[in-house]
Amino acid sequence: MTPGISEFGIELMLREFARSGRLPTRRTTVPADEDGTMDKVVVDSMRLAQAIRFIEAEFGVYVSDDEITETNFASLGAVARLVASKQPFAVG
Repeated sequence: MTPGISEFGIELMLREFARSGRLPTRRTTVPADEDGTMDKVVVDSMRLAQAIRFIEAEFGVYVSDDEITETNFASLGAVARLVASKQPFAVG
């Protein structure tokens, strides 16, 4: 678990998660910071659940059903902002 990490650090870790193949993209590169992930990533319920388990385990935050929205998962940057907003000791 990595509590209190910056939004930038969160995004780097999410990018590595995406590169690992656990969040497969339709193209060979990982989406840019604000690139619309929903347009470029094959997201089925199993992959989304896997991503949420990673976020919860790695960052020590809980993602509620109400937070699983296209806005919050539209890009790696959007997910990083969501995670950072939920961390009580996030920096930068």
